Amino acid sequence: MTADESAREPAGEEASAGDRFAASAAFVAAGLGVALSATAWTPGLGAFDVGNAPGLVASVVALLAFAGRRYGSHDTRLSVVGGAGMAALALSALGGVLVPALGPGTEPAWVGPALPVGFVVGLAGVGLAVLDARGVPQAGVLRRGGLASAMLGVALVGLFVGSLAAAVARSLATAAGAGEATAYAVASAVSPLGFVVVAVGAVLVIGEDIRYFDVRAPTRREWLWTAGTFAGMVAVLLTLSTIEGWLGLSQASHDTLEFARGNPAVLLVLVPVSVLFIGPGEELLNRNVVQKHLYEAFSRPAAIVVASVFFASMHVFSYWTAGPAAVAVALVNLLAISLVLAYAYERTENVVVVALAHGGYNAVQFLYAYYTLTG
Repeated sequence: MTADESAREPAGEEASAGDRFAASAAFVAAGLGVALSATAWTPGLGAFDVGNAPGLVASVVALLAFAGRRYGSHDTRLSVVGGAGMAALALSALGGVLVPALGPGTEPAWVGPALPVGFVVGLAGVGLAVLDARGVPQAGVLRRGGLASAMLGVALVGLFVGSLAAAVARSLATAAGAGEATAYAVASAVSPLGFVVVAVGAVLVIGEDIRYFDVRAPTRREWLWTAGTFAGMVAVLLTLSTIEGWLGLSQASHDTLEFARGNPAVLLVLVPVSVLFIGPGEELLNRNVVQKHLYEAFSRPAAIVVASVFFASMHVFSYWTAGPAAVAVALVNLLAISLVLAYAYERTENVVVVALAHGGYNAVQFLYAYYTLTG
């Protein structure tokens, strides 16, 4: 596959200068950003009785730019300006959480519900701005929105089924007399099987068969991709950790590591569980189903980004007992690592490559955590 082929837009769409649907949708998103900015986000963003003053300015700029596009302007630079405004809205949400935490042990005093909603609206506005600038017609916008919503639903169902399976397995193991650590390890192995069940079900629903899954023994080139993907994930983690250390930001701990503080031995059991179950189960659903299906409506780079955002979002429940800044840092790290996995899958189209890299990466983290906890 060439670089041009990997970046191409889906076939069957033609740019339409007269179709203002994307601009209209972006105009609505910007208007929603203005309304949200009037409410409280965090203490640091408020000014002049406005809950998010930077977000309000950014949203108004976006609103005016998209209004120009909606009401007849053919200048796509307005789309760029509008997209920049919506990006600034999303960044104001991230900044409102992280800036107060630029120092050890600090967090924003509180976070309003408008902040996560505004962040999502900002990201959606950026996507709509890109579609407007490219002249994607209404059918294309709706096609992308519908498919993205469906794949987000598949990911959420996978999360629910996996969590339910883990809870049942843990209860059964405990009832059978297993220790707390053993029951946790069993649940960790069963949860990814829920992802596999949902992945198979989704493939059958869309009318495909088992051949849809890109499961095959890696070639020599793909073994190199596996090693490179693992190394890339580690490099991203170390780079971000160094930057966060300079800034004084702390990352939330995964709930597995929190559990392991009282049961370090479980980490050794989770090493093979990660390679055999966690990596394969998560990658089969998130990469081989969600990302691959997004190719039908999105360009390959766009599908990589959207699928990675979904992947990172699904892990929020593993961190949410920590403070908002620590959770945000953890999710940013996870998004960056997910982009490495998503790119590797797009290049190789072999889910075994990313499953092994993912499982190996988790396994190394578990071993390092065990060493840290036990000295």
